[in-house]
Amino acid sequence: MSYTIVTLPAMKIIGMANKTTNDNEKSAADMPQFWNSYLAKNVEKSIPHKQEPLKRICLYTDYSPEGYSVIIGACVAELDKIPEALVGREVPAGKYAVFTITGPLETAVLKAWKHVWSIADLPRAYTHDFELYEYDGDTLRDAKIYISLI
Repeated sequence: MSYTIVTLPAMKIIGMANKTTNDNEKSAADMPQFWNSYLAKNVEKSIPHKQEPLKRICLYTDYSPEGYSVIIGACVAELDKIPEALVGREVPAGKYAVFTITGPLETAVLKAWKHVWSIADLPRAYTHDFELYEYDGDTLRDAKIYISLI
């Protein structure tokens, strides 16, 4: 799986937050449950200023030896009205390695992440990595992983 390098402008997101770790494959167990909770609670319905077409995001940030934060939500135009129980975050402009996710999402996302983790010389910044899912209506149009670079 090859990747391209892009420079992205800053973006804003609003979503539901959780903490996890890769220790003992905890994130592999946590993430499906977190996504199911996000979808079951219909969180997107309460997110104001969503960009169209819908861009659903899963942001990995606040990396530390204990783990990292995960925010599942949507890209938004403004952070002025953050609903209770959700968080807002601005992701600064930066350089990213971009990996395209192909195949059924249930297995393809973890497979793509395992590939990312296997690249020893990828100059990761460990600041704001994310999965970006772009939709046309209810149809998934594109799915990619963006890895922040030094």
